[in-house]
Amino acid sequence: MPSKKFSERFFDAILRSRSKDREAFARAKRRAAARFGMPLPDNTVLRRRYGRLVKEGRLASSPVLEKLLVRRQVRTLSGVAIITVLTKPFPCPGKCVYCPTEAIMPKSYLSNEPAAMRALLNKFDPYDQMTTRLRALSGNGHPTDKIELIVKGGTWSAYPWDYRQWFIKRAFDACNQFSKNERKRKITASRSLAASQRFNETAAHRIIGLTLETRPDWISA
Repeated sequence: MPSKKFSERFFDAILRSRSKDREAFARAKRRAAARFGMPLPDNTVLRRRYGRLVKEGRLASSPVLEKLLVRRQVRTLSGVAIITVLTKPFPCPGKCVYCPTEAIMPKSYLSNEPAAMRALLNKFDPYDQMTTRLRALSGNGHPTDKIELIVKGGTWSAYPWDYRQWFIKRAFDACNQFSKNERKRKITASRSLAASQRFNETAAHRIIGLTLETRPDWISA
């Protein structure tokens, strides 16, 4: 969007439409874009500019508008953000003939799946996977104060114990250190998984659920 003054007029036009649902909001956006001779702006861009204008006192906050600006609202309707991370490729004890095998991916996953692509992009580092997803969710207006962490990839129980401890600790550290403003991230990583979990109990982004993928015959390993 070109300028702050222009943005104020754009939002003013949308607010005057009194849109209450997504269809009406989409129509109001199209009308405003046509009126000002500009491309139809993405909700992520609108939300970022809206937040800045409200913070600067140039625009009155609108709970209705804030709700309409959230992308894919169904992702966090329960109030809990679900984040999936993948472990690195590792041999699986199972020999299932139907299970897909791709050398660069953990067993049973293909690199063209969304979570798998994100994991590959971040070199399967749990910290970077968590941070990337938190940044995307918060940028699209989703609450990230409560998180359900899902760990996928091969057979969790077959991975080395030290790797499993490190992996979960890195995921907790990412939540403990995450901030929308990267320059404000001053929290150092905890020395142990237990310490990171304790810190997370009062962090701004709390992991309230943890799901681990494994084989039934390795469930107690």
